[in-house]
Order: sequence, then structure tokens, then C-alpha cells
Amino acid sequence: MRHRAQASSTVFVKKNISELPTTMEELRQHLQNLPDSRLGERLMRFGTVLRGTRAYWSKCRQELSDLIQQIGCPTIFFTLSAADMQWPDLHKLMPGTSPTDPREARKWRRQNVIDNPHIVAHYMHLRHTMFREEVFEHFHQATDYWSRYEWQHHGSPHVHGFLWLKNAPNMDTLNWDDPIEVISAKKYFDKCVHAINPREGHQHNIQIGVNVDDHPSVKDTKQIFQSDPMIDYEELLNCVERHITCNEKSCL
Repeated sequence: MRHRAQASSTVFVKKNISELPTTMEELRQHLQNLPDSRLGERLMRFGTVLRGTRAYWSKCRQELSDLIQQIGCPTIFFTLSAADMQWPDLHKLMPGTSPTDPREARKWRRQNVIDNPHIVAHYMHLRHTMFREEVFEHFHQATDYWSRYEWQHHGSPHVHGFLWLKNAPNMDTLNWDDPIEVISAKKYFDKCVHAINPREGHQHNIQIGVNVDDHPSVKDTKQIFQSDPMIDYEELLNCVERHITCNEKSCL
């Protein structure tokens, strides 16, 4: 980032050397009169190449707006989360060896994510690229695509994005008062919704036992049901919701 900022500023100075202020006092006057000065606009325009800056995200927002204006409303908004604590292949790339004790192994994986964010980010990018090519483009036949990466406070990456799918109903012009159009749209999206429960394979891959205090997403179905029907319902619902998310993570 520092290298790119320095390179961009060098180009900016070379292209605008004749109009730039030559003293600190002239520079202060320019900055104080930004609404009437073209200096601010030029700086913002050169700042679009610096990721994370206000100018960069403004450019990304304009690109998304242009896409929507040109090809219509996106078919799907999606979020993909990184299962950075569960991916066995990711932690094979980490330094050290996983402890045999399940509790210590979880602490080890958590520390891996904290100490090696560059490995997690690059691995997430590779899996996201494969997921986009194999699932979005080949399986769902996406014709256009837009996404952005974000990082949570504890460092785990996730992706937000939009998909334009081939032969999808146009939600901009859909007549909600026409039951035929509504039913047709429902049938289309029913084909796009899938949920699997990879619990057994997940347990086998990470080679850890199931403890009493484990999250419902890693429990066997037989361990969920208790004597209280309300607790049964809450635990089962939590498990199902969790595994719909885990399905995306597993594909990633």
C-alpha cells in the first residue's frame, strides 16, 4: 500500500507540477478552499487505485451502480464466510503441529488464524475463486458478478456480492399481482436453494471428538433431542441454521 501510494503521488506531481502550490502557505490556502479548488478533485481521482480509501470504495460503488443500470437488478445477494477454524487443509499450511487434545487443538487453530492473517486471506481468496468458477458460473450459470471482501474484528474474512443469473426472472418488472408470474419466479428460485448436512464428513476430516459443550452444528442428531420439547426445537433450529451456513463454507 505504501509503495502504491508513493507511486501514485509521484505520477500526480509529474502531471500537475505546473499547477501545484510551491510553498506551504499556498498549499494551506488550496486545502482551505477545497470547494473552489480543483486540487481536491484531482487527489481523489488519483486515490482510486489505493484500496481501502474513500475514493477507492466510491469507485467500486459507481461500478456496481453502472452494472445495475446497464443489466438490471441482480438476481441474488450472497454472503460467504470463511470457515477458517474448521478448514483442515488451511491449518496444514500453518507452522507447527496440531495438538491431539481436542480443546487444545481448537486453541491452536484459533491462534493460527490470529498469527497468520496473510495465509488465511490468500487461502480464502483461492477457495472463493474456485467457488465462483465451479458453483456460480458453471452450476448457477451466472452471467455477471460483483463482490467485495470484508474482515471481521477478529480477522476472519467474508465476501459480500451480487449475481446476475442466466434466464432468471426480472425482479424489476415482476408483477406481484399476477399469480402466474409469482409462481414462476418461486419455481426458479426453488431450484437455486440447496442445503446439505456435512456433519459426519466434517467430523471425520478434522478428527476431533464431540464434546458436551460443542456447538449444535458439530453434534450428532441423537445428541440434540432432550426431554424438553422447546429445547429440542431450539437446538434443532440452531443446528439447521448453522449447517445452511456451513454448506457454503464447506463448498468454499
